[in-house]
Amino acid sequence: METKTLLEYVKGGLSEQERRNVAAWIDESEENLKEYQALRRLYDITLWRPDSRAQVQRKVRNWRRAFWAAASVALLILGGVALFRRADDDRAEPLAQTLKVPAGRELNLELADGTQVWLNAGSRLSFGTDKKERRVYLEGEGFFRVAHDEDRPFIVDTYGHSIRVTGTEFNVKSWEADRAWEVSLVKGSVDILNRKEKVVTALTPGKRISLKDHGLVVSRVDENDLVWKDGILSFENQTLDEILKRLSDYYGVRFDSSGLKSGQKRFTGKFRSQAGYEHILKSLQMVHGDFRYEFPKGVEGNLVRVY
Repeated sequence: METKTLLEYVKGGLSEQERRNVAAWIDESEENLKEYQALRRLYDITLWRPDSRAQVQRKVRNWRRAFWAAASVALLILGGVALFRRADDDRAEPLAQTLKVPAGRELNLELADGTQVWLNAGSRLSFGTDKKERRVYLEGEGFFRVAHDEDRPFIVDTYGHSIRVTGTEFNVKSWEADRAWEVSLVKGSVDILNRKEKVVTALTPGKRISLKDHGLVVSRVDENDLVWKDGILSFENQTLDEILKRLSDYYGVRFDSSGLKSGQKRFTGKFRSQAGYEHILKSLQMVHGDFRYEFPKGVEGNLVRVY
């Protein structure tokens, strides 16, 4: 289901027949329900523009109408999360929330300020409530096309450094567990901040800045690193071990490669992520047939043995 159609469903902007179609799609699987829940939750919590009491209450009423329209599909779509303190409270404001993208999926969404965000599989995006600035916290990978607002900077906090902009396009990779951090700038400019929010350096288009051994290193952007937001997994001269790590991170699958003898053999290629990791393994095997894989029986969890 296209994100645009789902968003219109959330807003209550579809025809009755279209709403029935979306409702039926949501009801088809737990995965579809979770995707709808994520977008539903995100739409309700990304209210960054300073709103009057009447505007907030109107948004709450619109949300309630959408909620009851979808109640026949799932009564627990909000999972018990309180989106507002009180609808009749002058201090009503959205509460901070965290959105996690499931394995094997990307999520494309538009925030209330007009900023477009692409989130890679397994990524987490957290939202604050400060109305003076637009601030998020990212764990994982995200591409941001930030709506220009000179008075309210857009800040992406990560485990390493923060990124501050007022309007631009850039990619952020921030995996704390792997100690991987980098920013690739496509358009505009960004300021890289330290923990005291002092500017460390500025980045220009076509440049990538990475955290290496506690220092920042600048290089050129590799466009293959940005195609993930189009649903493409790109491997450029990577070893099989490196590819298995990428597939594990993306699809949430475990690989046992302890018996693999050709783990350092290198591969180059691009694959549609929706094709699945088994399709990728089969394709690599057809080109370089010196490894095999199997799904061990009687083993709990998503495990693949590669040898």
